[in-house]
Amino acid sequence: MKKRIFMILLISLFLISCSSLTKDEQNNERQIIDKMANDTIAKLVEDNPTIEKELEEAVGYAVIDMKLTKVPMFGAGGGNGVLVNLKDKTSKYYKVRRVDFGAGWGARIYKVLVIINDEKVLKEYENGKWLFEFGSEASVGKIAAEGSSSDFKPKIKSYILTNGGVSATITIRVIRVKNYRKLNKKMP
Repeated sequence: MKKRIFMILLISLFLISCSSLTKDEQNNERQIIDKMANDTIAKLVEDNPTIEKELEEAVGYAVIDMKLTKVPMFGAGGGNGVLVNLKDKTSKYYKVRRVDFGAGWGARIYKVLVIINDEKVLKEYENGKWLFEFGSEASVGKIAAEGSSSDFKPKIKSYILTNGGVSATITIRVIRVKNYRKLNKKMP
């Protein structure tokens, strides 16, 4: 009996993971992510008008909606986002997963705008990317401060928009930016 239940659960999980979106569902998901990205940029530009000029001079940008939970030694989070190539006016959608190792605690929701100033770096992100960083973060509600080893890369610049939560961490991060195939797939 247990074996039968296990097999049913296994087959159900397999079928769910293989399911695809209809064209309308795909377009709806894309619109949700695009709206999040546009709203994030608008809010960041409102708070810091120089971002608008940086975007005009960039080759591309990414906006990611993230959720993160951190307990004393480990943390994990994830989200979805869009990468926009400003040269050819195309968008690709991504899933982002993050694992943290180090001191800290908390949970927070935030959005990240990454402005990319180099075509080679843009291509690297378009193909998916693993990032390894050392960083520290502190946030309470909508007030946040963050610093990481990525701050020393002149070809990209990041801005954070915190939606809420409380966290304080000093960690090593492993971040995986991966193609969101269900949203990037061409539909008939």
